[in-house]
Amino acid sequence: MARRRSAILAWTLLTTSLAGAQEAGQTIALPYQPAIGTDYSVVIVRTKTVTKNEISNRIEAKIVARLQIQEETTDGYLAEWETKSIEVGSVSIVEQPDLFVGVPIQVELAADGTPISIPGWSGVRQRIATTLRQRQATDDATLKLVEALMQNWSEDMAASALLPELAIAALCQGTELSLGQPISSTYELPNMLGGMPFEAKGTYSLASIDEAADLAHISWRQDVDESQFTDIIRQSMNSIRQQKGLADDNSDFAAKRRDAADCKVRMSSGMVEEIHHVAAVETTSAETTETRTDERRVEISLSNP
Repeated sequence: MARRRSAILAWTLLTTSLAGAQEAGQTIALPYQPAIGTDYSVVIVRTKTVTKNEISNRIEAKIVARLQIQEETTDGYLAEWETKSIEVGSVSIVEQPDLFVGVPIQVELAADGTPISIPGWSGVRQRIATTLRQRQATDDATLKLVEALMQNWSEDMAASALLPELAIAALCQGTELSLGQPISSTYELPNMLGGMPFEAKGTYSLASIDEAADLAHISWRQDVDESQFTDIIRQSMNSIRQQKGLADDNSDFAAKRRDAADCKVRMSSGMVEEIHHVAAVETTSAETTETRTDERRVEISLSNP
């Protein structure tokens, strides 16, 4: 209750000072304050494009999920995520437990909503591997590669990999920004291939404020050093090859990555309402140039407003 009163007071002070902040460039805090015990509807439109030597293949999927913030913890929140349906073209998947559709998954969130842990990840990992084997969803070599990747994931890496939409939304949550004054910071990104992390630089900018609509527009971009990224990806891939008993691949290779997002954040709760996120990785070898682009449009709203 005390936290709720503090949130109301903070919101009151924020709304009364917005005009001055816009004029003077003062810092505006947007703390993440979701409603405990409330169900949120999450709608994701994901488009994946692979371009190889100028030939492109594109696939689009629509995912509907439920997010419930169950309780506040010392470091953040305990939540539950449930994928309700997946649509790919004319195929619709609903309530299919072996694909984890209709199966609630508990997740621990940081104070800004970042997924930081899947409790009991070891058991979840085994369920995923068993499901793939039972459905013969992929060939044996690829299955071993997937299992090797998941084996290297910690609980926090698994949370980011399996619940990427929550990680993406958290990019624009829990911020303190000023209009027209970008801020940057450097940090380490986990290597989902299980190798060394790599350094990245993130830049945030508060583009505009719409007090009447209770929305702040935030833009974000991420830059990664191309040379370091190339070296670490090569090392990680060779490590996986060694686990499979294969020789290292030291042929000519280069990789680069770019990430960007535009967000609409509900100022009264600090929760992302809409986000458009694009991540692209380009790899170049002696024979091919390949670009993999992953685009997500995510909308989060109260299930029963």
